[in-house]
Amino acid sequence: AVVSTQSTGAAKEICLGREDCFGITKVPKKKGAKYTLRSHWKLMDSTSGETSYVPCRGFFNCSTFGLKSIHGTFLSANPAFTADWDKSTYGSLEQITFQQWGKDSGFLRSYHGRYLSATPQGKLAWDRTWKRDWELFKISQHENKISLKSAHGEYVSAQPDGTVDVDRIRALIWEWFIVQPQECINNIECDCSRAIRGENYELENVVYDLEAAKVHSDLREVVGFQYVHNKNGTSEQTAIFEIYQTRTETAIFTKTAGAEIETGTAFLTGFHGVEEGRIYEEISGKYEFAHGIARKKHTILEASYHCNAPPGSTVKCVALLFRYRSEVPYTQSWRHKRLACTCESSGVFSETSAHEMQLLVEQD
Repeated sequence: AVVSTQSTGAAKEICLGREDCFGITKVPKKKGAKYTLRSHWKLMDSTSGETSYVPCRGFFNCSTFGLKSIHGTFLSANPAFTADWDKSTYGSLEQITFQQWGKDSGFLRSYHGRYLSATPQGKLAWDRTWKRDWELFKISQHENKISLKSAHGEYVSAQPDGTVDVDRIRALIWEWFIVQPQECINNIECDCSRAIRGENYELENVVYDLEAAKVHSDLREVVGFQYVHNKNGTSEQTAIFEIYQTRTETAIFTKTAGAEIETGTAFLTGFHGVEEGRIYEEISGKYEFAHGIARKKHTILEASYHCNAPPGSTVKCVALLFRYRSEVPYTQSWRHKRLACTCESSGVFSETSAHEMQLLVEQD
């Protein structure tokens, strides 16, 4: 398709709005600026002076960086132009310059100015002065790590003995490399499909949806009673009885959507409690919770009541304990402790509490 526009930016916007567009090429020697929409990412040298633009992932924001393997060693370019993965420190021989070529591919140049090349035999070398198919690697990113896939469809792999191959058909732990320094890599996204654990994440924020909160206050329990018999009396009779109750209040965060949280993961947060059958508007101080496990608190409730019976009556005074059960939807943001990314998890915060005692008087 040909797009007639004077603006390169407008042509880019048109391309980005289409799923079948992989870039734009400016057509030379036309009246007015005209662009064709590209059907693939791969860039090639033009023989007619065309200029092409393709979207780039923008993986890196440093001119040079290092690649560290799962074994704790760095990819190194030796003066003999061999590729090794055996250095425990990041120095000049471990510096890599990445040259973007297409959306998610590029060339890796060493400190010596030579390009990394993958042979069909599954070997790597830092000996090329040119940039062709064997020197082009496709980049995939996972959190702060990248993998390198050669033009032959196989992945670069760091071996425990410090050697390096490019013969793996899948990217497993030996085929993923940490970019160092970490600030050199963009687009870091947490893998929120994996369970959140306390050693990797910490709770950043909790937002409660008070408008959707529910309070159930129909739970009540008889905790004491007193009879005063005054059928034959000529004056009011009074009896004092005291109530002393120990109750267990519970609170729990239950996930319903978003990232899974490992049961028992500890975090500190405040919450909206219940008082007189209503949710607090202000959040409480911070308390320690363990996800999926009820936080229990033992409370003591005391009350002293006067049970009064008028002359000629029998009165029964009943002490009732009202319990409230609240349900407040929430959204939690969990920040990764090493990576600049977060995961979200949502659910319901439930609290059962005993806050109030009342006296019920029944007279015969």
